[in-house]
Amino acid sequence: MNGIQDCQKLESAQNANQLTGIEKNNEIPFGYCYCGCGYKTKISPKSCARRNWIRGIPRKYLSGHHSRVKNPNSKGCMILHGGYIQVRTRNGDYYPYHRIIAENALGKELPPTAVVHHSNGNGIDNNSNLIICENNVYHLYLHQRQRAYSSSGHPDWRKCKFCKQYDDPNNLYIKSGVYHKSCMAKYAIKRRMIDGIQRTDRIGSNHIGNLH
Repeated sequence: MNGIQDCQKLESAQNANQLTGIEKNNEIPFGYCYCGCGYKTKISPKSCARRNWIRGIPRKYLSGHHSRVKNPNSKGCMILHGGYIQVRTRNGDYYPYHRIIAENALGKELPPTAVVHHSNGNGIDNNSNLIICENNVYHLYLHQRQRAYSSSGHPDWRKCKFCKQYDDPNNLYIKSGVYHKSCMAKYAIKRRMIDGIQRTDRIGSNHIGNLH
């Protein structure tokens, strides 16, 4: 499945009425005070779990208006959980906000195995950086390429598990692991030396025990 980078689609999908559908059934539209006063709320300048603020997302209430409703956990509210924004649905469950945006951009529900990747690494930035992966295998592959590009400037390079340096795959042995053969040889020598020292220590300890 190809990634989506269409900013216009995503911006359209982020329309509050499309995302949550909460304007139906006379519910409060996204971005407006949940007390029902009809005024828009301010954008949160920072994330705060105590106040249920999420940076860049409109607050649920205007100052002092939260006491006007009996149930502050009304439908459509958002929380920050596991580094991602979650939206409260009509049945009371929470659903990932980035999946809602992706589904609205596609015009259909995502398959259960699909994963939405944040290309900039920011789990709460759901603007124009979302890529839909057909499964978690491809999702992890994208993360691997991002780490390689950040460290070496080459997304195709791989990291040796011994020296921890990124290198061209042509210079690496890739089978049961990813490593330079020279690094593997150095590790094997070091391992044999350590095993020899431990073996000598065990023999010495047994010999002293027999003398006693």
